[in-house]
Amino acid sequence: MKPTCPGRYKFGGRYGPHSRWMGRMLQLGSVILWVVSGWLLLFLNNVIRPEFDGFDFLHNLIFGSNRGKSLIITCFALLLIVLYMYIHELIHGLFIWTFSRKRPLFSFNIRKPYAALAPGAFISRNNDLIAMYSPLIIITLIGLIVWPVVPIQAIPAVILIISVNIGASISDIVQSIWLIRFDKNSVVGFDGKGSIVCEP
Repeated sequence: MKPTCPGRYKFGGRYGPHSRWMGRMLQLGSVILWVVSGWLLLFLNNVIRPEFDGFDFLHNLIFGSNRGKSLIITCFALLLIVLYMYIHELIHGLFIWTFSRKRPLFSFNIRKPYAALAPGAFISRNNDLIAMYSPLIIITLIGLIVWPVVPIQAIPAVILIISVNIGASISDIVQSIWLIRFDKNSVVGFDGKGSIVCEP
């Protein structure tokens, strides 16, 4: 049964739910993008904050003799990533709420947190693209702004958050590529299974 579209619109397509294979590919792509962007950010750090040797820090974290310190840093990094996941979805939700005027659906399940349009709510294709890219742009910009001025001890956290943000955005990027092929006057909703597009 096709989802219900508003007014004169007709159902154009659904994004999700993903097959297990597609889900694994997105996870793998996210990890690869995270590692590559993190590596490039360490090179960029040599320009922004040359007093901090990111490669030396990473080497000592992995191969250093102080395992207790490495464990504490790793645990802190994991907590930071979990906090980031929720902030990422809250930013999505804020833009969805602003565009749809309806409180979005939130899931704070640690395995797969998400923000989605409320049942029966629709927003334009372009507004959905803005909501989709908002965490990637906002968190990355904030990171780049604070990077030159934060205490040297906070630099690894800044690099971690920016790189994780880039890696975690791969699903938004893939979905936006799928969405951009629809007419710009299309509207986007959520039917409980995935995002749906209704075309004029």
